[in-house]
Amino acid sequence: MDISTDPRDIPTHEDGTPYAVALATPDATIGADTYDELLAQLIPDYPAAQTTEEDVARADALRFAYLAQEADHLQAMAVEQAAAAGFLGSDATDEVKWLLSAPRTGHIAVPGGSWEITQLPLVLLTTNYEPFSAEPAPVGAGILWLDPTDARTYITSLAAAAGLRVFESARADGDSVPEQD
Repeated sequence: MDISTDPRDIPTHEDGTPYAVALATPDATIGADTYDELLAQLIPDYPAAQTTEEDVARADALRFAYLAQEADHLQAMAVEQAAAAGFLGSDATDEVKWLLSAPRTGHIAVPGGSWEITQLPLVLLTTNYEPFSAEPAPVGAGILWLDPTDARTYITSLAAAAGLRVFESARADGDSVPEQD
């Protein structure tokens, strides 16, 4: 993933002040003053400001649901690319086919607890494994982890997996941006 902190790269507001964070997709660059505000532009009904327990719970649920959809999409793309390259043939076991097609909304048991096939990444969500659940996390160079824990990890892990670019100004600080004096 490419995180640029060069002030010349950071998109700006209409008045010329830089956004604290931005995400460059193939279609557009989206800027915001917090990672939560950035997600509110990407996820319908996502609460940019989480002032109540209900807001926090809704934000958590939406991040998980939308990142699980992204994981399913990225996994399908990886399977297509591997098949087109001749890496994934008709000789793939049923177990491997299931691993590659199972919805990412829950724990996926990886045989032997390891996935080393870098030509065919396995896309998983961190929150389906320890320490967020009782399930041990698999290991291996072939795993692409997406992390819906908070707005920053959502954006940065998705950007790393999808080859997107993230911009952070000096004002960016995790999920929020410090108040300006």
